[in-house]
Amino acid sequence: PGTPPRLGVAFEHPRADAVALAAAVERVGATVAALIGQAPAQVVAVRQGGLPRTPTGQVRRNHIRAMLLDGTLPRPAPPLRLLS
Repeated sequence: PGTPPRLGVAFEHPRADAVALAAAVERVGATVAALIGQAPAQVVAVRQGGLPRTPTGQVRRNHIRAMLLDGTLPRPAPPLRLLS
């Protein structure tokens, strides 16, 4: 048989704080694995409102899949650090 399908997860997150994002990615990955018995190959936090949607508000799953595969999902901006 062929290669088993890989699971990717993209979710919107309102914050760009690196610690909060890392914790959210871990929680989402662990929750998905617990619910379906398969750990995602990739979990990506996307900036709030960054997932493409139809005019009626449904997520465009095929478009998101393509963006996940080619790395073009809009990630949250990292927080600015001021140098002294």
